[in-house]
Amino acid sequence: MSSNRHKLWEKTFNLKTLFFVLLLIAIVVSIQQYLLPDTNFFGRLRPHYNNFLIFKYSFKHLLANTNLYELYSHEYGDLFKYSPTFALFMGLFYYFPDWLGLIFWNVLNVSILFFGIKSLPNIDERNKIFIILFVLFELIGNIQNEQSNALMGGLIILSFGFFERKKLLLAALVIAFSIYIKLFGIVAIALFLLYPNKFRFLTYFMLWFTILWALPLIIISPDQLINQYMNWAELLLTDYTTRYGFSILGIMQKWFLFEPSKWIVMFAGILFFCSVYIRKDLFADYGFRLLFLSSILIWVILFNHAAESSGYIICMTGIGIWYFIQERTTTNTVLVIIAFIMMSLIYTDITPAYYRHNYLYPYYVKTIPAIIIWLRILYEMLFNKYQIKATN
Repeated sequence: MSSNRHKLWEKTFNLKTLFFVLLLIAIVVSIQQYLLPDTNFFGRLRPHYNNFLIFKYSFKHLLANTNLYELYSHEYGDLFKYSPTFALFMGLFYYFPDWLGLIFWNVLNVSILFFGIKSLPNIDERNKIFIILFVLFELIGNIQNEQSNALMGGLIILSFGFFERKKLLLAALVIAFSIYIKLFGIVAIALFLLYPNKFRFLTYFMLWFTILWALPLIIISPDQLINQYMNWAELLLTDYTTRYGFSILGIMQKWFLFEPSKWIVMFAGILFFCSVYIRKDLFADYGFRLLFLSSILIWVILFNHAAESSGYIICMTGIGIWYFIQERTTTNTVLVIIAFIMMSLIYTDITPAYYRHNYLYPYYVKTIPAIIIWLRILYEMLFNKYQIKATN
């Protein structure tokens, strides 16, 4: 009887079906965002899809060789904070009408995350479906904010899949590209130490990194490109000194009125993160490598001092992978339920807007279970306390 129910599940709801559901969600939410009335961004009424406009118009500014990192208040609110290479990439969306470009952008984000999870080897289809469903609320939030976080999470996971399949050239490409979207993509390089042919990977990585750095030369001169990178560096340095968000630093400041040096916190985070390298005897264990991937996906958010709520699609994906690849334990089940409630469910309309905006967001509530689970993952890796499910 149980076998029949399992076969019925596979026939009626599989990864292919889920992919089309996700595409439909991306299209519907994109249209909804496009049709919503203008809202206030930085003191002016602007389209609800302001973030997409920031990305889209970066290509226009790159093409015109104007400073990518100035505030163009007549076009959008807030600053563009990505690389010149990313601005060039947004040329793929620039010439479409806003509504169509917005759909394509959100479909791309959803697709990369989906295929990243789908690419994970030796995990059965049902558990991949559970991982995707577990992060669905966060994914919808990412679509509503037209953010690139689902794309980032998908690229990091894809790099893991390529490492596992010994496709080092492609692993190097997706990691290099992720860095030109958001700098924290560089943390995915930590994966290469778990695999052989390290020098070959580093050679491929430097090759792709250089090519992607120079890619905007297609439309601007070398001097212009260097100036854009200098402007980007200046913006990032300024941003690093002023902002806090859904991170360990945000928790320290808001909950404990404690503001240590960001560099000290980062250094401590790196030490904790790298502590699992002492278990070199476990590098050959696929379960250990999967947990290391989960650790990366959570770490890049917890130690990003300016992490936003929408970035937790990456963190939640790491938690989903950690939980659904393992045999169930009471401790892990309790933790994942708490995480789902505190990190996703209560940030939806189930909680009145007043409490969300006055308590949940200002106090970075969703960061707390992420910290606990990340420490739990480190414990499991350091003391070999995990049990990976048997695969088909």
